[in-house]
Amino acid sequence: WNVRDVEPLIRRLSVSLVQRLARPCIAVGNAKRPSTTSSATDDVHTTGLRKAAMSKFHQLQVSQIHQETRDAMVVTFAPPAEDPGAFKFEAGQHLTLKAMISGEEVRRSYSICAGAQEQTLRVAIKKIDDGIFSNWAAENLRQGTLIEVMEPQGHFNVPLEPEASRHHVAFASGSGITPVLSLVKTTLAAEPDSRFTLVYGNRAS
Repeated sequence: WNVRDVEPLIRRLSVSLVQRLARPCIAVGNAKRPSTTSSATDDVHTTGLRKAAMSKFHQLQVSQIHQETRDAMVVTFAPPAEDPGAFKFEAGQHLTLKAMISGEEVRRSYSICAGAQEQTLRVAIKKIDDGIFSNWAAENLRQGTLIEVMEPQGHFNVPLEPEASRHHVAFASGSGITPVLSLVKTTLAAEPDSRFTLVYGNRAS
């Protein structure tokens, strides 16, 4: 594949991944360490808590919402005007969102699904049964809404070399495709002579 092939892939996969989520399963050759990003579920997230404790939340505005399916939406945030560099991200990173729901602080992490070259803060959220945060997001997030968002976190990537000619391979299932979409786009744009093979499985496609 080259970088021009990625956009159609994303459009096809973004619909299938949100139809029904399978258990995430991701492997990328030579990754620095296993992913610490969460899928777009409402399971208690296990993002690097020690790093998160040192990170800062910013109040970001929702700039766009695209309803992918009946139960899933892609949410884009505008970076903070006072410190836009705080949200510069690498492929494979995630955003932690925070909201007060029924008097309690609730946090959930969602993988960034845009390429690093785009620098667009975009995540996918699927509404699930009994999902505290996902149901709140579906009912309350609109264009112009302000929400607390933590600076990008995570190290699920490999060093990229513009002059390299390599064959990258990734395996993903269900919602685990989300960070991989970012990895595919970023890698093919940064390494034009490299190629990328993606093996993807989903219970409903």
